[in-house]
Amino acid sequence: MGRRIVVLGATGQVGRALLAAAAAENRASIGTYHQRPRPEMRAYDATKDDLGGVVEDLNPRDAVVLLAGNNDASWGFENPEAARTLHVEAPLAAAADRKSTRLNSSHGYISY
Repeated sequence: MGRRIVVLGATGQVGRALLAAAAAENRASIGTYHQRPRPEMRAYDATKDDLGGVVEDLNPRDAVVLLAGNNDASWGFENPEAARTLHVEAPLAAAADRKSTRLNSSHGYISY
């Protein structure tokens, strides 16, 4: 299997553009959504879900792009704990999930 693109938070303008570009180049891709369901995408909540459970065959060659987040600054100030979970803890957990995938692979290095 070649390198896939996994876009977390693919329902926004940037995520849709990434998926369209991948499709134009005939590259395999997977998009995820959190609040705006799309039939061609998989449900993923960065604060609760394990990425390996959503993309069962996630492998070290996959490129994971994290676009999930809330870009409303006032929401972040009004909800500091939720903002920290969404913007700091969830991406770190996704990165740790990718790191463990790469560490358990046959590759002798980790690249992000």
